[in-house]
Amino acid sequence: MNSRLLLSVFLLVLSCKQNEPTPAPKGVGVGASPVVATPAIKTRSANATPRSQKDFPTTEGVLALSNLESQIAGQEQVLAKTHNVEINAALVPLFLLHGQVTGRIADYERADALSTELVKSLPKSFVTWRARASVLSTFHRFVDALDALKKAEKFGEKPIELIAPRMGIARSQGQTESVLAYYEKMANDLPGIDTFGALAVLKGEQGQTDVADKLFARAQDSYRNVSAFPVAMLYFQNGLIWQKAGSLSRARELFDAAYERLPMYAQATSHLASVLSATGERERAISLLKPLAESSDDPEYAGQLAELLKTSGKGDEATTLAKKAGERYDELIKKHSEAFADHAARFWLAAGENPKKALTLAQLNLKNRTTSDAYDLAIRAAVAANDPKLACKMADTLLKEPAPSPMEHLAAAHAFTACARTAQADAEIKASKN
Repeated sequence: MNSRLLLSVFLLVLSCKQNEPTPAPKGVGVGASPVVATPAIKTRSANATPRSQKDFPTTEGVLALSNLESQIAGQEQVLAKTHNVEINAALVPLFLLHGQVTGRIADYERADALSTELVKSLPKSFVTWRARASVLSTFHRFVDALDALKKAEKFGEKPIELIAPRMGIARSQGQTESVLAYYEKMANDLPGIDTFGALAVLKGEQGQTDVADKLFARAQDSYRNVSAFPVAMLYFQNGLIWQKAGSLSRARELFDAAYERLPMYAQATSHLASVLSATGERERAISLLKPLAESSDDPEYAGQLAELLKTSGKGDEATTLAKKAGERYDELIKKHSEAFADHAARFWLAAGENPKKALTLAQLNLKNRTTSDAYDLAIRAAVAANDPKLACKMADTLLKEPAPSPMEHLAAAHAFTACARTAQADAEIKASKN
Protein backbone atom coordinates (compact mmCIF):
# COMPACT_ATOMS: atom_id res chain seq x y z
CA MET A 1 0.00 0.00 0.00
CA ASN A 2 1.52 3.36 -0.96
CA SER A 3 2.17 6.12 1.54
CA ARG A 4 0.36 8.71 -0.58
CA LEU A 5 -2.85 6.75 -0.08
CA LEU A 6 -2.22 6.61 3.66
CA LEU A 7 -1.72 10.35 3.72
CA SER A 8 -5.13 10.70 2.08
CA VAL A 9 -6.59 8.77 5.01
CA PHE A 10 -4.85 11.02 7.52
CA LEU A 11 -6.27 13.98 5.63
CA LEU A 12 -9.70 12.31 5.78
CA VAL A 13 -9.33 12.18 9.56
CA LEU A 14 -8.56 15.89 9.47
CA SER A 15 -11.18 16.79 6.89
CA CYS A 16 -14.00 16.00 9.28
CA LYS A 17 -14.25 19.40 10.89
CA GLN A 18 -13.26 19.33 14.53
CA ASN A 19 -15.62 20.49 17.24
CA GLU A 20 -14.93 22.53 20.29
CA PRO A 21 -14.08 20.17 23.12
CA THR A 22 -16.93 19.80 25.55
CA PRO A 23 -16.34 21.48 28.90
CA ALA A 24 -16.24 18.96 31.74
CA PRO A 25 -18.83 19.26 34.52
CA LYS A 26 -17.70 21.75 37.14
CA GLY A 27 -14.90 20.39 39.27
CA VAL A 28 -14.18 17.51 36.90
CA GLY A 29 -10.80 16.97 35.25
CA VAL A 30 -9.10 14.31 33.20
CA GLY A 31 -6.22 12.51 34.85
CA ALA A 32 -2.98 11.39 33.25
CA SER A 33 -3.25 8.43 30.95
CA PRO A 34 -1.05 5.35 31.23
CA VAL A 35 1.77 4.88 28.78
CA VAL A 36 1.47 1.83 26.54
CA ALA A 37 3.75 0.32 23.92
CA THR A 38 4.16 2.25 20.68
CA PRO A 39 5.98 1.36 17.45
CA ALA A 40 9.72 1.07 18.08
CA ILE A 41 10.89 3.90 15.85
CA LYS A 42 13.58 6.25 17.15
CA THR A 43 12.76 9.93 17.55
CA ARG A 44 14.83 13.01 18.27
CA SER A 45 12.36 14.60 20.66
CA ALA A 46 10.76 13.47 23.92
CA ASN A 47 7.46 15.16 23.11
CA ALA A 48 5.83 16.83 20.17
CA THR A 49 7.21 20.33 20.74
CA PRO A 50 6.47 22.16 17.49
CA ARG A 51 9.56 23.18 15.58
CA SER A 52 10.04 26.64 14.07
CA GLN A 53 10.02 27.41 10.38
CA LYS A 54 13.77 28.15 10.64
CA ASP A 55 14.54 24.82 12.30
CA PHE A 56 12.02 22.84 10.27
CA PRO A 57 11.48 24.69 6.96
CA THR A 58 8.48 24.09 4.75
CA THR A 59 6.89 26.23 2.07
CA GLU A 60 5.53 29.45 3.59
CA GLY A 61 1.82 29.09 4.28
CA VAL A 62 0.70 31.96 2.06
CA LEU A 63 2.75 30.62 -0.82
CA ALA A 64 1.52 27.06 -0.22
CA LEU A 65 -2.10 28.18 -0.47
CA SER A 66 -1.34 30.34 -3.49
CA ASN A 67 0.26 27.36 -5.23
CA LEU A 68 -2.76 25.20 -4.45
CA GLU A 69 -5.14 27.85 -5.78
CA SER A 70 -3.07 28.27 -8.94
CA GLN A 71 -3.14 24.54 -9.51
CA ILE A 72 -6.91 24.47 -9.08
CA ALA A 73 -7.43 27.47 -11.38
CA GLY A 74 -5.21 26.01 -14.10
CA GLN A 75 -6.93 22.66 -14.07
CA GLU A 76 -10.37 24.27 -13.99
CA GLN A 77 -9.46 26.21 -17.16
CA VAL A 78 -8.36 23.05 -18.93
CA LEU A 79 -11.45 21.19 -17.75
CA ALA A 80 -13.72 23.92 -19.11
CA LYS A 81 -12.19 23.45 -22.58
CA THR A 82 -11.74 19.67 -22.76
CA HIS A 83 -13.94 18.03 -20.10
CA ASN A 84 -11.03 15.69 -19.40
CA VAL A 85 -12.15 13.09 -16.87
CA GLU A 86 -8.63 12.64 -15.49
CA ILE A 87 -8.42 16.33 -14.66
CA ASN A 88 -11.91 16.15 -13.20
CA ALA A 89 -10.80 13.36 -10.86
CA ALA A 90 -7.57 15.18 -9.95
CA LEU A 91 -9.51 18.31 -8.97
CA VAL A 92 -11.61 16.53 -6.35
CA PRO A 93 -8.90 16.13 -3.67
CA LEU A 94 -7.57 19.62 -4.43
CA PHE A 95 -10.94 21.20 -3.67
CA LEU A 96 -11.36 19.06 -0.55
CA LEU A 97 -7.97 20.21 0.73
CA HIS A 98 -8.65 23.86 -0.09
CA GLY A 99 -12.00 23.70 1.67
CA GLN A 100 -10.45 22.08 4.70
CA VAL A 101 -7.76 24.74 4.99
CA THR A 102 -9.87 27.82 4.31
CA GLY A 103 -13.18 26.76 5.83
CA ARG A 104 -15.07 27.09 2.56
CA ILE A 105 -18.03 24.77 2.17
CA ALA A 106 -18.35 25.89 -1.45
CA ASP A 107 -15.11 23.99 -2.15
CA TYR A 108 -16.58 20.78 -0.75
CA GLU A 109 -19.67 21.33 -2.87
CA ARG A 110 -17.53 21.88 -5.97
CA ALA A 111 -15.80 18.56 -5.25
CA ASP A 112 -19.25 17.01 -4.87
CA ALA A 113 -20.33 18.35 -8.26
CA LEU A 114 -17.12 17.15 -9.94
CA SER A 115 -17.42 13.64 -8.53
CA THR A 116 -21.11 13.49 -9.48
CA GLU A 117 -20.17 14.44 -13.04
CA LEU A 118 -17.56 11.68 -13.02
CA VAL A 119 -20.23 9.14 -12.10
CA LYS A 120 -22.26 10.25 -15.12
CA SER A 121 -19.40 10.37 -17.61
CA LEU A 122 -17.24 7.45 -16.45
CA PRO A 123 -19.40 5.14 -14.31
CA LYS A 124 -17.28 2.01 -14.76
CA SER A 125 -13.94 3.36 -13.56
CA PHE A 126 -12.46 2.74 -10.12
CA VAL A 127 -11.00 6.28 -10.31
CA THR A 128 -14.54 7.65 -10.41
CA TRP A 129 -15.70 5.73 -7.38
CA ARG A 130 -12.57 6.44 -5.33
CA ALA A 131 -13.11 10.15 -5.92
CA ARG A 132 -16.80 9.85 -5.12
CA ALA A 133 -16.08 7.96 -1.90
CA SER A 134 -13.75 10.69 -0.66
CA VAL A 135 -16.44 13.33 -1.14
CA LEU A 136 -19.16 11.23 0.47
CA SER A 137 -16.88 10.61 3.46
CA THR A 138 -16.23 14.33 3.81
CA PHE A 139 -19.98 14.92 3.98
CA HIS A 140 -20.31 12.09 6.55
CA ARG A 141 -22.39 9.97 4.20
CA PHE A 142 -20.55 6.89 5.36
CA VAL A 143 -22.91 4.18 4.09
CA ASP A 144 -22.86 5.71 0.62
CA ALA A 145 -19.07 6.08 0.78
CA LEU A 146 -18.63 2.40 1.58
CA ASP A 147 -20.90 1.52 -1.32
CA ALA A 148 -18.75 3.70 -3.59
CA LEU A 149 -15.64 1.82 -2.45
CA LYS A 150 -17.36 -1.47 -3.30
CA LYS A 151 -17.94 -0.15 -6.80
CA ALA A 152 -14.32 0.96 -7.03
CA GLU A 153 -13.29 -2.62 -6.28
CA LYS A 154 -15.81 -3.98 -8.77
CA PHE A 155 -14.33 -1.83 -11.52
CA GLY A 156 -10.71 -2.75 -10.99
CA GLU A 157 -9.27 -1.17 -7.85
CA LYS A 158 -7.05 -3.56 -5.89
CA PRO A 159 -8.68 -4.58 -2.59
CA ILE A 160 -5.50 -3.74 -0.67
CA GLU A 161 -5.73 -0.14 -1.92
CA LEU A 162 -9.21 0.17 -0.37
CA ILE A 163 -8.30 -0.97 3.14
CA ALA A 164 -7.07 2.47 4.20
CA PRO A 165 -10.15 4.48 3.12
CA ARG A 166 -12.45 1.83 4.61
CA MET A 167 -10.59 2.03 7.90
CA GLY A 168 -10.81 5.80 7.77
CA ILE A 169 -14.58 5.58 7.44
CA ALA A 170 -14.79 3.02 10.25
CA ARG A 171 -12.78 5.32 12.46
CA SER A 172 -15.06 8.27 11.62
CA GLN A 173 -18.07 6.16 12.60
CA GLY A 174 -16.59 5.49 16.01
CA GLN A 175 -15.34 1.93 15.42
CA THR A 176 -12.09 2.68 17.22
CA GLU A 177 -11.13 -0.79 18.38
CA SER A 178 -11.63 -2.34 14.96
CA VAL A 179 -9.12 0.00 13.32
CA LEU A 180 -6.51 0.45 16.05
CA ALA A 181 -4.52 -2.65 15.13
CA TYR A 182 -4.47 -1.55 11.49
CA TYR A 183 -3.03 1.88 12.29
CA GLU A 184 -0.45 0.34 14.61
CA LYS A 185 0.67 -2.02 11.84
CA MET A 186 0.88 0.79 9.31
CA ALA A 187 2.93 2.94 11.71
CA ASN A 188 5.42 0.06 11.94
CA ASP A 189 5.40 -0.91 8.27
CA LEU A 190 5.33 2.58 6.73
CA PRO A 191 6.48 5.03 9.41
CA GLY A 192 5.77 8.62 8.43
CA ILE A 193 3.83 11.75 9.23
CA ASP A 194 0.63 10.19 7.88
CA THR A 195 0.74 6.83 9.67
CA PHE A 196 2.13 8.12 12.97
CA GLY A 197 -0.30 11.05 12.83
CA ALA A 198 -3.35 8.86 12.26
CA LEU A 199 -2.35 6.52 15.10
CA ALA A 200 -1.68 9.47 17.40
CA VAL A 201 -5.20 10.81 16.81
CA LEU A 202 -6.67 7.46 17.85
CA LYS A 203 -4.50 7.18 20.95
CA GLY A 204 -5.35 10.72 21.95
CA GLU A 205 -9.07 10.09 21.57
CA GLN A 206 -8.67 7.12 23.91
CA GLY A 207 -7.21 9.44 26.53
CA GLN A 208 -3.64 8.19 26.09
CA THR A 209 -2.19 11.67 25.74
CA ASP A 210 1.39 10.73 26.60
CA VAL A 211 1.39 8.02 23.94
CA ALA A 212 -0.25 10.35 21.43
CA ASP A 213 2.34 13.04 22.12
CA LYS A 214 5.23 10.67 21.42
CA LEU A 215 3.59 9.53 18.22
CA PHE A 216 3.06 13.10 17.11
CA ALA A 217 6.77 13.72 17.78
CA ARG A 218 7.66 10.77 15.59
CA ALA A 219 5.32 12.02 12.90
CA GLN A 220 6.99 15.42 12.93
CA ASP A 221 10.53 14.03 12.92
CA SER A 222 9.77 11.63 10.06
CA TYR A 223 8.57 14.35 7.65
CA ARG A 224 10.80 14.75 4.60
CA ASN A 225 8.69 16.93 2.31
CA VAL A 226 8.28 20.70 1.95
CA SER A 227 4.49 21.18 1.98
CA ALA A 228 3.24 23.17 4.96
CA PHE A 229 -0.17 21.51 4.98
CA PRO A 230 0.63 18.16 6.69
CA VAL A 231 2.79 19.86 9.34
CA ALA A 232 0.17 22.47 10.25
CA MET A 233 -2.50 19.78 10.35
CA LEU A 234 -0.33 17.64 12.60
CA TYR A 235 0.17 20.51 15.06
CA PHE A 236 -3.56 21.22 15.02
CA GLN A 237 -4.48 17.62 15.78
CA ASN A 238 -2.00 17.44 18.64
CA GLY A 239 -3.34 20.71 20.03
CA LEU A 240 -6.86 19.37 19.86
CA ILE A 241 -5.92 16.36 21.97
CA TRP A 242 -4.47 18.60 24.69
CA GLN A 243 -7.38 21.04 24.52
CA LYS A 244 -9.78 18.18 25.17
CA ALA A 245 -7.56 17.01 28.02
CA GLY A 246 -7.78 20.46 29.63
CA SER A 247 -4.14 21.49 29.11
CA LEU A 248 -4.79 24.88 27.55
CA SER A 249 -1.21 26.13 27.64
CA ARG A 250 -0.01 23.08 25.72
CA ALA A 251 -2.92 23.36 23.30
CA ARG A 252 -2.18 27.03 22.71
CA GLU A 253 1.46 26.29 21.90
CA LEU A 254 0.40 23.82 19.22
CA PHE A 255 -2.46 25.87 17.78
CA ASP A 256 -0.10 28.85 17.62
CA ALA A 257 2.40 26.72 15.71
CA ALA A 258 -0.27 25.55 13.26
CA TYR A 259 -1.48 29.12 12.77
CA GLU A 260 2.03 30.48 12.23
CA ARG A 261 2.82 27.71 9.75
CA LEU A 262 -0.50 28.23 7.89
CA PRO A 263 -2.21 31.51 8.91
CA MET A 264 -5.27 30.87 6.74
CA TYR A 265 -5.96 27.46 8.35
CA ALA A 266 -9.54 27.96 9.54
CA GLN A 267 -9.77 25.21 12.15
CA ALA A 268 -6.45 26.13 13.76
CA THR A 269 -7.49 29.78 13.89
CA SER A 270 -10.84 28.89 15.44
CA HIS A 271 -9.35 26.69 18.15
CA LEU A 272 -6.55 29.14 18.89
CA ALA A 273 -9.24 31.79 19.42
CA SER A 274 -11.11 29.42 21.71
CA VAL A 275 -8.05 28.86 23.90
CA LEU A 276 -7.18 32.56 23.93
CA SER A 277 -10.69 33.40 25.06
CA ALA A 278 -10.58 30.78 27.81
CA THR A 279 -7.28 32.19 29.12
CA GLY A 280 -8.38 35.83 29.17
CA GLU A 281 -7.15 37.10 25.78
CA ARG A 282 -10.62 37.75 24.45
CA GLU A 283 -9.77 40.73 22.28
CA ARG A 284 -7.08 38.84 20.37
CA ALA A 285 -9.51 35.96 19.97
CA ILE A 286 -12.08 38.31 18.47
CA SER A 287 -9.49 39.85 16.14
CA LEU A 288 -8.58 36.38 14.85
CA LEU A 289 -12.17 35.34 14.28
CA LYS A 290 -13.53 38.46 12.58
CA PRO A 291 -11.77 38.01 9.21
CA LEU A 292 -12.50 34.28 9.29
CA ALA A 293 -16.20 34.84 9.94
CA GLU A 294 -16.26 37.23 6.98
CA SER A 295 -14.33 35.06 4.51
CA SER A 296 -15.81 31.64 5.29
CA ASP A 297 -19.23 30.42 4.23
CA ASP A 298 -19.15 28.03 7.18
CA PRO A 299 -21.40 29.44 9.96
CA GLU A 300 -19.30 27.85 12.69
CA TYR A 301 -16.96 30.83 12.86
CA ALA A 302 -19.71 33.44 12.87
CA GLY A 303 -21.40 31.49 15.66
CA GLN A 304 -18.19 31.29 17.67
CA LEU A 305 -17.58 35.01 17.19
CA ALA A 306 -21.16 35.81 18.20
CA GLU A 307 -20.70 33.96 21.49
CA LEU A 308 -17.46 35.84 22.17
CA LEU A 309 -19.03 39.21 21.37
CA LYS A 310 -22.00 38.45 23.60
CA THR A 311 -19.76 37.71 26.58
CA SER A 312 -17.78 40.88 25.76
CA GLY A 313 -20.83 43.10 26.10
CA LYS A 314 -21.36 43.63 22.37
CA GLY A 315 -24.88 42.25 22.32
CA ASP A 316 -26.22 43.91 19.16
CA GLU A 317 -23.35 42.73 17.00
CA ALA A 318 -23.58 39.28 18.56
CA THR A 319 -27.31 39.02 17.85
CA THR A 320 -26.83 39.93 14.19
CA LEU A 321 -24.07 37.36 13.74
CA ALA A 322 -26.00 34.65 15.57
CA LYS A 323 -29.06 35.23 13.39
CA LYS A 324 -26.93 34.96 10.26
CA ALA A 325 -25.23 31.79 11.50
CA GLY A 326 -28.55 30.18 12.47
CA GLU A 327 -30.05 30.83 9.04
CA ARG A 328 -26.99 29.38 7.36
CA TYR A 329 -27.08 26.27 9.55
CA ASP A 330 -30.74 25.72 8.68
CA GLU A 331 -29.78 25.92 5.01
CA LEU A 332 -26.90 23.47 5.42
CA ILE A 333 -28.97 20.97 7.39
CA LYS A 334 -31.39 20.78 4.48
CA LYS A 335 -28.53 20.10 2.05
CA HIS A 336 -25.94 18.18 4.10
CA SER A 337 -27.60 17.05 7.32
CA GLU A 338 -25.09 14.31 8.18
CA ALA A 339 -22.10 16.65 7.86
CA PHE A 340 -23.48 19.58 9.83
CA ALA A 341 -25.82 18.11 12.44
CA ASP A 342 -23.13 18.15 15.14
CA HIS A 343 -21.89 21.67 14.36
CA ALA A 344 -25.42 23.02 14.20
CA ALA A 345 -26.26 21.34 17.49
CA ARG A 346 -23.29 23.00 19.18
CA PHE A 347 -24.36 26.35 17.77
CA TRP A 348 -27.92 26.00 19.09
CA LEU A 349 -26.54 25.01 22.48
CA ALA A 350 -24.43 28.18 22.62
CA ALA A 351 -25.01 31.35 20.60
CA GLY A 352 -28.26 30.02 19.08
CA GLU A 353 -29.84 29.48 22.52
CA ASN A 354 -32.22 26.70 21.45
CA PRO A 355 -31.35 23.49 23.35
CA LYS A 356 -34.39 21.55 22.05
CA LYS A 357 -33.30 22.16 18.49
CA ALA A 358 -29.78 21.21 19.52
CA LEU A 359 -31.02 17.92 20.96
CA THR A 360 -32.81 16.95 17.74
CA LEU A 361 -29.66 17.57 15.73
CA ALA A 362 -27.38 15.87 18.26
CA GLN A 363 -29.53 12.75 18.12
CA LEU A 364 -29.36 12.81 14.32
CA ASN A 365 -25.59 13.02 14.55
CA LEU A 366 -25.40 10.18 17.07
CA LYS A 367 -27.46 7.97 14.78
CA ASN A 368 -24.89 8.49 12.02
CA ARG A 369 -21.68 8.16 14.07
CA THR A 370 -21.35 6.72 17.57
CA THR A 371 -18.14 8.51 18.53
CA SER A 372 -17.19 9.86 21.95
CA ASP A 373 -17.85 13.39 20.73
CA ALA A 374 -21.27 12.41 19.40
CA TYR A 375 -22.35 10.84 22.70
CA ASP A 376 -20.98 13.74 24.69
CA LEU A 377 -22.83 16.26 22.53
CA ALA A 378 -26.12 14.35 22.70
CA ILE A 379 -25.88 14.00 26.48
CA ARG A 380 -25.14 17.71 26.95
CA ALA A 381 -28.01 18.63 24.65
CA ALA A 382 -30.42 16.37 26.54
CA VAL A 383 -29.41 17.92 29.87
CA ALA A 384 -29.72 21.45 28.46
CA ALA A 385 -33.16 20.58 27.04
CA ASN A 386 -34.30 19.43 30.50
CA ASP A 387 -34.46 15.75 29.57
CA PRO A 388 -32.13 14.13 32.13
CA LYS A 389 -33.87 10.76 31.71
CA LEU A 390 -32.80 10.65 28.07
CA ALA A 391 -29.29 11.79 28.99
CA CYS A 392 -28.93 8.90 31.45
CA LYS A 393 -30.34 6.42 28.97
CA MET A 394 -27.66 7.47 26.49
CA ALA A 395 -24.99 7.29 29.19
CA ASP A 396 -26.02 3.74 30.07
CA THR A 397 -25.72 2.77 26.41
CA LEU A 398 -22.36 4.47 26.11
CA LEU A 399 -20.90 2.62 29.09
CA LYS A 400 -21.77 -0.73 27.52
CA GLU A 401 -19.03 -0.06 24.97
CA PRO A 402 -15.68 -1.78 25.69
CA ALA A 403 -13.03 0.32 27.48
CA PRO A 404 -14.73 3.74 27.67
CA SER A 405 -12.33 6.67 27.29
CA PRO A 406 -11.89 9.41 29.93
CA MET A 407 -14.09 11.68 27.84
CA GLU A 408 -16.84 9.05 27.77
CA HIS A 409 -16.66 8.57 31.53
CA LEU A 410 -17.02 12.33 31.99
CA ALA A 411 -19.97 12.49 29.60
CA ALA A 412 -21.67 9.75 31.61
CA ALA A 413 -20.90 11.60 34.85
CA HIS A 414 -22.58 14.71 33.45
CA ALA A 415 -25.71 12.69 32.64
CA PHE A 416 -25.84 10.88 35.99
CA THR A 417 -25.44 14.17 37.83
CA ALA A 418 -28.43 15.57 35.94
CA CYS A 419 -30.71 12.66 36.85
CA ALA A 420 -29.50 12.54 40.47
CA ARG A 421 -27.58 9.25 40.20
CA THR A 422 -24.89 10.81 42.32
CA ALA A 423 -22.97 7.68 43.28
CA GLN A 424 -22.65 6.64 39.65
CA ALA A 425 -21.57 10.14 38.67
CA ASP A 426 -18.82 10.05 41.29
CA ALA A 427 -17.73 6.62 40.08
CA GLU A 428 -17.48 7.83 36.49
CA ILE A 429 -15.44 10.86 37.51
CA LYS A 430 -13.08 8.56 39.35
CA ALA A 431 -12.90 6.20 36.36
CA SER A 432 -11.96 9.10 34.07
CA LYS A 433 -8.79 9.63 36.10
CA ASN A 434 -7.56 6.03 35.95
